[in-house]
Amino acid sequence: MYQPLFSAIDSTSTGRGFLYEVSRSFVERSVDLSTVSGVATATGAILGTLLLIYLVRRHFESRHKPVAIDMVAGDDSIRHILERTVTERSRYELQFTSADGKRRATALCTCVHIDDANLTLECSSVAPPRTSWAGRRVDLLFRLQEGACEVFYGFHTTISGTSLNDEGIVLVHVSLPPMLERKQKRAFLRLTPPPHLIRGIDMWELPPGVSDKGEWSPHRLPPPMATASPDGGDALNLINISGGGLRLQISRDITKKGGLRYDADLRLLLRLALYDPDEGRVLYYWLKCSHRNHFTETETQHTETGLQYREWGVTTAPMASVTWTPARPDGEVEPLTRWALRRHLELYRSICVS
Repeated sequence: MYQPLFSAIDSTSTGRGFLYEVSRSFVERSVDLSTVSGVATATGAILGTLLLIYLVRRHFESRHKPVAIDMVAGDDSIRHILERTVTERSRYELQFTSADGKRRATALCTCVHIDDANLTLECSSVAPPRTSWAGRRVDLLFRLQEGACEVFYGFHTTISGTSLNDEGIVLVHVSLPPMLERKQKRAFLRLTPPPHLIRGIDMWELPPGVSDKGEWSPHRLPPPMATASPDGGDALNLINISGGGLRLQISRDITKKGGLRYDADLRLLLRLALYDPDEGRVLYYWLKCSHRNHFTETETQHTETGLQYREWGVTTAPMASVTWTPARPDGEVEPLTRWALRRHLELYRSICVS
C-alpha cells in the first residue's frame, strides 16, 4: 500500500521529541550567532577608539610640533639672522623646488633688502624674470660667519614677485620664512680651506686632445689663462671645495681677456695644489670640470662660478703624467672628499670647540 514520504507529526512522544530537538538546535545556533556578533562589535569598537585616539594625537602634534635643535624659530631671531645677510651681503643660493626630486640649476643672489613680509634678492646671473615665477616654491641656502666658524642656513619659501633694478639686474622677492634650518645643502661637506693649504691653482679652458685614455702628459699644455699662488696678486680665489665640486672666484680681467662665457658649455681644466698634512706633502689634483652656476659681483665685476668634477687625476709632481679617472655618477672625487672632511675636523677641533 502506498505510504507518503512524509507523514504528519502527531502528538505521540516521537513527534514531541522531534520538535524538541529542532527547537533546541535553533536556540543553540542563535546563541552562537549572537556571541560572534557581540565579539565583532566589541572588536570594531576597540579598533575605532584606537584610530580616533591616533588621529586626535596626529592633529595636535601637527599644530604643536616641537622645534628641533637644528631649527631657528621666532620672528625676532629669524629677522636678526636675515638682517645680517643684508649688512654682510651674504650670498644666497636659490633653487626651484622640483616635484620629481631631480636636481635643478642654482642661481646665486645677494640679499639687498628686507621688509615686514619679503626678502629682496639681487640675482645678476638670472635672465629677465617671468611673471610665472610668482607663487613658485624655492629652496634658499646661505651662510654666516660665527666667530671662526661658518654656519649654513636653509629655508623653503615662495616667490612673491620679480622686478628689475635701475641697472637692469633681476630682483626676486620671496616671502619671509617661518623657520630657518641649520644645514648643509649637499651630501658633500664644503670647506673654505685655510690659505696655507692652497699651494697653487692653474686654470685652462679645456683644450682639445686632453685624452681620457691611458696616460696624458701636461707638457703639451699652453700657459694657463689664470693662476693663483701663495705670493699674492691672484686672478683666482678658491671660495670653497668639497668632494663633489668647488667654487672659484675669477677676476673681471681674466673673464674679459679669456673671453669666458659662463654657460652650460663651459669646460675648465684645473691643476689644484693642495697640501696634505696626513702625508706631509703637496698633491696635485688635475680636474676636468663643467659649469654649474655663476654669480657676478655688481661692484667688482668678479665672477664666482660653481664647478662640478667630470674626471680627475692626482700626481706628486706638478708636471707628472696623469691617468684620468671618471668622477662617480654623483660627481664625487673620493680623495677630495676625504681631504675636505679631515681638514674640517681639524679646524673644528682647534677653533670651534671651546
